[in-house]
Amino acid sequence: MNKWFTLIPMLLLISACTNNQDMPVLNDVTTTIQEETSIAENAGKEKLFELKSYNWEEKIMIGWGGQEFTAVYSEHPYVPLGLYVPEQMETYEFEDGRGWGYSKEGESEAKSFISTLDYGYINLNELTLENEELIKYDEYIGSEDLDARVEDFFLVEHAGQKYVVRFSYFKDEKEKAIPMFLAAAKTLRIAGVPQ
Repeated sequence: MNKWFTLIPMLLLISACTNNQDMPVLNDVTTTIQEETSIAENAGKEKLFELKSYNWEEKIMIGWGGQEFTAVYSEHPYVPLGLYVPEQMETYEFEDGRGWGYSKEGESEAKSFISTLDYGYINLNELTLENEELIKYDEYIGSEDLDARVEDFFLVEHAGQKYVVRFSYFKDEKEKAIPMFLAAAKTLRIAGVPQ
């Protein structure tokens, strides 16, 4: 009887220890599967921004429309970001900062531009369009239809803060605007004291 009395608690203890060891393994497998699923959802996406610090010695040429243009660096006044834009682009001052672009041919008030903004500027619920040309970029978060215009938005994160790059253009200017703005967006830099 003493043998059974000692053996039963010992078997219960071994059984409990074995079950506790198995549970973390199951949780680890679940975590791994969830991580792999998240990675798979973003697979095939390419990065638009190679976010690095501005270097005043850097010389950038931007290809657009079959030509190469010297790019000029310009910073946003309120957001710690800047980018290189083709020298023929104009600079526009807005309430929410600065944009770089061009006027629609024959219409000086009709401007298409790229700009950087604070994340708080956008309302994600208004981004109801999806631009097929831009969904391949990891940072693309959606587009907004503004009647004759479209605005495309990309998320940028730096130093724990969120910012947005916006393309704003007329629908009939899409083929001209998007390639130019993508070329400029790829030169996005962290503003500040030049290195």
